[in-house]
Amino acid sequence: YKDAEHVLITTGSAGEQGAQLIVGDKRYIVMNHGGKKKYMDMDVMMEQMKQMLAGMPQEAKQEEAKEEEESDFKVIKKGESKTVAGIKGEIWTVEYEDEGKKEHLNLVVTDDDKIVDAVYKYLAVMKQFTQMGGEEEDGLSSLVNIEKGYVTIAFDGMELIKFDEADIPDSLFALPVGMDIGKKLSPEK
Repeated sequence: YKDAEHVLITTGSAGEQGAQLIVGDKRYIVMNHGGKKKYMDMDVMMEQMKQMLAGMPQEAKQEEAKEEEESDFKVIKKGESKTVAGIKGEIWTVEYEDEGKKEHLNLVVTDDDKIVDAVYKYLAVMKQFTQMGGEEEDGLSSLVNIEKGYVTIAFDGMELIKFDEADIPDSLFALPVGMDIGKKLSPEK
């Protein structure tokens, strides 16, 4: 993340890597599959998804919305502290119901200004890549953005490993040379 118009998120493993890229007001997915680079213009893909969803029966849309609303949980602040990746945090427990049974999940949260700002920016970027016309909050972002001014830095076996700041050259956010921006997934020429 350099700024709201220069974002690169890489994912994958050896031989099957991908990236989500924001350059200006355009969003792309760049994939490396078997040594060949492929890409997709996310704005075109999202428009196609909206058109597909427009044809979905109204009952199915309402059922999906109802399922997403049912992510209620209660936060219990334990008053204990824990340091994760050099960042001071607090241990909180989330209590929720799963199939009629009360469950508990311990989290480490922080109100460190730099971490909170970075996570808010990350969530805004991820929302750009995942929204299909809806504004619903998903369960994971609710856990990460647990309470105003606090974000989760560790839970359920996952935790922040490192946080640092660095100057990032604009060249990192350039589309691969030779990519013909079209309307469908296509191999690099």
